Amino acid sequence: MKALAVTLAYMVYDAACCHLNGDMRLDNTVHHLVSIVGIGAGLAYQRVSERRQVSCISSSSVRCRPLPVC
Repeated sequence: MKALAVTLAYMVYDAACCHLNGDMRLDNTVHHLVSIVGIGAGLAYQRVSERRQVSCISSSSVRCRPLPVC
């Protein structure tokens, strides 16, 4: 579940970066919203299959955005 929480945080971060960079296309917006709602629901109900966890984690790492370094 911790990996899924990190994936959710990254999806929110990536959606915010896309919005701030002006890269908000319809397909990208739908992808982020569906992913955020689905992962959030899975975390809220504590019922996520292992297959879904691997799918979410791997899809987030396909296009990694560099994280800011403090």
